[in-house]
Amino acid sequence: MRERLDTLRGEVDGLDKTIVELIAQRIKLAVPIAEAKRALGCEIYDEIRERNILMRLDMYAQSLGIESGVIVRVYERIFECMRGQQNG
Repeated sequence: MRERLDTLRGEVDGLDKTIVELIAQRIKLAVPIAEAKRALGCEIYDEIRERNILMRLDMYAQSLGIESGVIVRVYERIFECMRGQQNG
């Protein structure tokens, strides 16, 4: 049973690494997105876009068996961090 637990934890560790790598990619996009927004005279924070993304991701997450609201909470924090990156 201990081997099984170690194997499962190893899989989770690998997924965590992948998640961090994907977040790093997302952060790298934040700066050029902010530059484009500024060039267009747009605000950094776009409430309507964020709300639409959250609804779309929540529906997708639910289709994968994830409880409603879980992904929304995760992405609200991600969006907060991205805005921090865009605001410099």
